[in-house]
Amino acid sequence: MRGYEGSKYKETANLDRRDIAKLIREDIKALGLSKGFKVSVKIERYSGGGSINVVVTAVPEGFIRIAPPRWEYQPYSSRLNPEAADLIGKLKKIWESYNYDHSEIETDYFNYRFAGRVEYDRDLLDNSPRQEG
Repeated sequence: MRGYEGSKYKETANLDRRDIAKLIREDIKALGLSKGFKVSVKIERYSGGGSINVVVTAVPEGFIRIAPPRWEYQPYSSRLNPEAADLIGKLKKIWESYNYDHSEIETDYFNYRFAGRVEYDRDLLDNSPRQEG
């Protein structure tokens, strides 16, 4: 996603990633997810920057359904059922609201507040019941 500033970026521009992670956790809590959902928000620091990773680590029994791949290397993200994809969409919206990205990948110019990912834990998906279809 190139050329955006999240809706909460300016008001939090002077905060450390640790503080941003706390705010993201609060926003996720405000979603009111039902019992059984667990979402991890962790920061990583490294030379020249850092990341905030939002990972769904637990879901209620039977929540995630993954369709069988249509081709050998089809990514999980394109195989999630609508409810599972909707949750990731809501979490990405929260994550993006604190970030900005003015990168130009074509020229290898990267300019963003923090890197990271929003996803389901791989083990959670690997152990998910499969949906026929």
